[in-house]
Amino acid sequence: MASNTYNSDSFFKEVLCFKKEDVIRIVSQKDEYYYRKYIPKKNGIRILNCIKKDSELYKLQANLKRNLFDNIKKSKYAFGFVKGRSYKDFLLPHLNQGEGKMYYLRLDIEDFFGSISLELLEDTLNKIIHICDEINKPELINIVKEIVTYEGKIPQGAVTSPDISNIIFRNIDERINGYCAKNMISYTRYADDLLFSSKKPIYISKTISHILGSYGFKLNMSKLRKSEDEITLNGFVVGKNIRLSRSKLNEISAVLFLYDKISYENKDVQNDKILKKNITVNHNKVSEFLAQWESFSGDSEAGFSSEYEFIYYLKGMKAFLLCYCNGNLRIQKIVERINVILKELEP
Repeated sequence: MASNTYNSDSFFKEVLCFKKEDVIRIVSQKDEYYYRKYIPKKNGIRILNCIKKDSELYKLQANLKRNLFDNIKKSKYAFGFVKGRSYKDFLLPHLNQGEGKMYYLRLDIEDFFGSISLELLEDTLNKIIHICDEINKPELINIVKEIVTYEGKIPQGAVTSPDISNIIFRNIDERINGYCAKNMISYTRYADDLLFSSKKPIYISKTISHILGSYGFKLNMSKLRKSEDEITLNGFVVGKNIRLSRSKLNEISAVLFLYDKISYENKDVQNDKILKKNITVNHNKVSEFLAQWESFSGDSEAGFSSEYEFIYYLKGMKAFLLCYCNGNLRIQKIVERINVILKELEP
């Protein structure tokens, strides 16, 4: 829980860092700050509502994330978009370190962000925002709802959305793990991916579906995956150890290739010479990369709806490669290139 208690005036000043009248003006005009991005998919088109990075609404969301949401403790079972935790950490509790078989179950939540109802959001905000002048709290909660939603939903591309989902899921994670602990099943979650492992066969899909359904979430049964001894998730193979599949190494290589291609096409020219070193990669190039990636990547499971998710992916991949894949020249070059991009995006 957030420990700070505010009055309504100090909340605007210390958390949102905007005057109340300016916040009201900004949220009343938020249609101007969003734009739709249409991304081709194998089975149609993916539509994302993206926020303009130079907008006042983006600054409002960033302030809210930094000054409130980042300070709220997340579930110990959540590993996606949590500072200090990585995809490797998400997988580690599921290593088969003993004798005998290990059974695995992976479940996926359908339309993760879009399934968060306004009622559930409001209930969560009421629990984490502490205001001493209670008479003004309903208005303040409504303003925060307007800051983090668009067209009545949590937009996948907003900087606040991952934190909101993790905060909402704290109780859900506890309920799921409580059930799993009674049945000697290990549980972790990475955003909308739920992973379970046990020394005995796992038959819990209906129970997990019931728990999620009580909060308005639904499982995507087409993505249910069961396996024995080891399981492959997003290119990582988990069993007796964790290793990177060839397809995952090809994926990160493709990410870097496309990113460098876009950087090269937007190269600076000075004295008719291409500045091949220290290629400037700015946020506009990130947007261009995000727009091209899904059609470029083919069957890759990697997906990025925002610059934040892309940076988080690079950091997680770097951490994994450094821990498990030292000594390989190709991997060393990949890590070096990731470092360059991260320095350019987070100077």
